[in-house]
Amino acid sequence: MTPKDSESGPPLITSRSPSYERAREERRHPSPTSDPELVALIARLAEAEENAREAFATAAGQVRDTALAERLATTERTHADRVAAIGAVLSSLGAAPPRAGEARAVLDHGAADVRRAGSDAEVEQVLARVSSELAGEHDRARRDPRLGAAVSEALAR
Repeated sequence: MTPKDSESGPPLITSRSPSYERAREERRHPSPTSDPELVALIARLAEAEENAREAFATAAGQVRDTALAERLATTERTHADRVAAIGAVLSSLGAAPPRAGEARAVLDHGAADVRRAGSDAEVEQVLARVSSELAGEHDRARRDPRLGAAVSEALAR
């Protein structure tokens, strides 16, 4: 022990300490506990939906055909709604949904591939891959036995 350690003694903790305040609040209103693997599975879906949303948003701003751009913007909003719905499921399980900009690249294709596409047709091909990969993520999640009927229904919206 150094002289400073012996002089300082134990840390000063009062009943007003933020740590104690959080602990008291948690005791009065415990957070729901959930299966961490189920939370990870649902969080992965949220990230996949966010990847798809980003890809469609990028595509809507990049394509030359205005009718196609409108359809892509509508699809982007659908993915944004799904991200919010999945986030609500995560919150109900006591987990925090990934925030915008924090989503990992779960899908193999995404916004970067859209930006590299040279024509509207190439953009549509990339988005078809994105949609296919996203459908695969949803299929994997639906096959997981931990996913209850209520959660599965909420994710299907």
